[in-house]
Amino acid sequence: MSRPRRPFLRAWIPVLLAFLSMSLFAGDEITDKVDKVFAPWDTTTTPGCALAVVRDGRIIYERGYGMAKLEDGIVMTPDKIFDIGSVSKQFTAACVATNTARTFTARVRSRSARR
Repeated sequence: MSRPRRPFLRAWIPVLLAFLSMSLFAGDEITDKVDKVFAPWDTTTTPGCALAVVRDGRIIYERGYGMAKLEDGIVMTPDKIFDIGSVSKQFTAACVATNTARTFTARVRSRSARR
């Protein structure tokens, strides 16, 4: 059985690269490298993202890339509040399903061991 593809994981790759580059460089070099990583999303024709880098509990860099709402021409900013609506339901369902599968497997194993 093949593993399901997870396109949302690919979306986190730029974020991880940004954090890795920040640990290697300082000051403006960091912001320049981060901006290069997010350059493909920093246009008026693509959905964007908001980024905040926190070190020792303080935000050391924040910026919005791309558009918050393409239809209305709203630019992304670090202060953007994301309306996630019902998106979290899928994550809750996945957690419940995982827990149910683990509980079921544990019960089957314990019953098998008693025989």
